[in-house]
Amino acid sequence: MINWLVLLNAIAMIESNCDPEAVNMKEKAWGLYQMRGAALRDANEVAGTNFKSRDLMKPPVATAMLRAYCYRYLGNDPTLEEVVNLWQSGPSKMKANKDYKERVLNLYNSMNTAN
Repeated sequence: MINWLVLLNAIAMIESNCDPEAVNMKEKAWGLYQMRGAALRDANEVAGTNFKSRDLMKPPVATAMLRAYCYRYLGNDPTLEEVVNLWQSGPSKMKANKDYKERVLNLYNSMNTAN
């Protein structure tokens, strides 16, 4: 079972250095987890919300949208690897690049062991 708090912290550290106001204009990615527009649309659809990109700068919104996005494509009980693959590459590929996956998993494991 995934420790979601640890996983979300690991993703935030990798994606934005835990900066809730981070914006990557080249990638059009926003907030702690650097969520892009297509992922936000999918998350809004499953959650029944209408958040905009700027709303992703609020950590509770960003977290809720990441969880809704994962639920849409992975259901209630995904594996850690499935979440990392989805988050980094999207639902069509579902395969994170090796460096990204290793960084997230190593950080997750070191943080999870510390708890």
